[in-house]
Amino acid sequence: MRILILHLMLAIFIKSANAQQKYWGVAVYNTQPAMPFGVFVPLVTGPVHPGISFSYRNVAKELRKSSWFWEANAAIFYHRFIQVGVPVYVSMGYRYKFTSSFAAEISVGGGYLHAITATGRLEADENGIYHNKKSIGRPQFLIDGGIDISYKLKHKATASSEIFAGYHPMFQLPFIKSYVPLLPYNRLQIGVRMPFKKQE
Repeated sequence: MRILILHLMLAIFIKSANAQQKYWGVAVYNTQPAMPFGVFVPLVTGPVHPGISFSYRNVAKELRKSSWFWEANAAIFYHRFIQVGVPVYVSMGYRYKFTSSFAAEISVGGGYLHAITATGRLEADENGIYHNKKSIGRPQFLIDGGIDISYKLKHKATASSEIFAGYHPMFQLPFIKSYVPLLPYNRLQIGVRMPFKKQE
């Protein structure tokens, strides 16, 4: 199954290598630890676990009312008292245009998350004396999905800057193998996406 997914991703990368529509984006977001679709209001009114993400999008296939794309993402977020997460992942998605300005999209992806503990960790030595254990973090897997809506600022342009907002469930694993093998997050984001200049 993993080999099939890798072949599919490679085929999309090769197919879209010469695509004309490329975008970069930035978004700010808040996360809440909960099962997917488990919280909505706390994403706005609850504790703030802030994050920022940067993306590079390549449109692989453009149709009249829809398109297929892949996106490379890098981000950082802070889960208060728990960890600082640094996700780096690739996602693939489908976008449907309702009008020349409004669109919605769904995506799924996965990759790497570097987890840095937000609090100190103590470890006993051979004499039973505790010392602060220094750590540069630990590697984790990341699975991400998303539902986004967007508004194109220049509706007549083929490639235009746009604002977008979305909801993304996210899974970190294995968080703690012994009793929390999977840590689910819900993410609410808002951002802007801008096209690169068309390459001749």
